[in-house]
Amino acid sequence: MEQVNALVPILQTFSAMAVSLTAIIGVLSLIFKPVRQGVVWVYKKVSHNKDRDEKLLKKMNDMEQTFTTRVDNLESTLSKKIQDVSDRNDENEKDRIRWEILDFANSCRNNRKHSKEEFNHIIELRVKYEKLLEKSGDENGVFEEDYRYIQGLYASGDFLC
Repeated sequence: MEQVNALVPILQTFSAMAVSLTAIIGVLSLIFKPVRQGVVWVYKKVSHNKDRDEKLLKKMNDMEQTFTTRVDNLESTLSKKIQDVSDRNDENEKDRIRWEILDFANSCRNNRKHSKEEFNHIIELRVKYEKLLEKSGDENGVFEEDYRYIQGLYASGDFLC
């Protein structure tokens, strides 16, 4: 009997632990059941709407493609407009240089004396004009006679006031 009496505290402890464990499991099941259901609901929402996700991804890709196309079109348009402005600027510069050289030759023909620096400026303008003609693919010939006249005056040293 003494052996049975020695087992009683062990059995009581075991019994108390079993009851406690059952209570804990019961409480945890009450807590985890809604949590589990929430996790399942979120999982279903995330994984169940693959069609929605694919549609959203397709829409984003379409928007990106549209944006890229529009940017490319704008870039192309701007590039063309910049080239047009550059071409017009070159044409205006050629006209200005041509007019300045023709005006200089005319003033020389009207017996106006010019300094060596003015002649050098006209020579530099001629070089600039030739570069613009080369860039645009145009040919010279508009004021060759007047420029030859200026060169003759320069060579003769008949330029000082």
